[in-house]
Amino acid sequence: MLQFLKKFLTVLLPLLLALIVETAVGYHYSSDVRKTFPLVVYLGFTVYAIYSFLFSLVDLIQPMSRRYTLLMSGSLAFILAIRGTTFYTRRNWFPVISEQQRLFLKDIIYSDFGILILFGVFLAMHFVIVLWARSRRLSPGARSPRV
Repeated sequence: MLQFLKKFLTVLLPLLLALIVETAVGYHYSSDVRKTFPLVVYLGFTVYAIYSFLFSLVDLIQPMSRRYTLLMSGSLAFILAIRGTTFYTRRNWFPVISEQQRLFLKDIIYSDFGILILFGVFLAMHFVIVLWARSRRLSPGARSPRV
């Protein structure tokens, strides 16, 4: 149980840093976020806590290293912070890209389900890597993976 809690917090803390960045930028640029600040923080924390719980639950199959966990959660946190910053600033960050590609990028950034798809992709990657590590560990004569 203690190992599960450590893994949960290791995943959750970088995501909370991303939530702080995203909320601070949103608070500065959006009057809607200013009006609903507590709700934004509560919903963000809830979604990130659910993701951290699921990540830690999958990790029970084959415990992965702390470095792997920090790499996965840090990568996701970085992507979420960039997405949140781009979402609220609404500036033209990509002036070189053609109009059609910019619209596609805006569709991804402003999509209602984009963030859920992102969480799903990271959980699926983690699940596949954990199963691969477990199969390597159980196969006879295989060295333990350094993930």
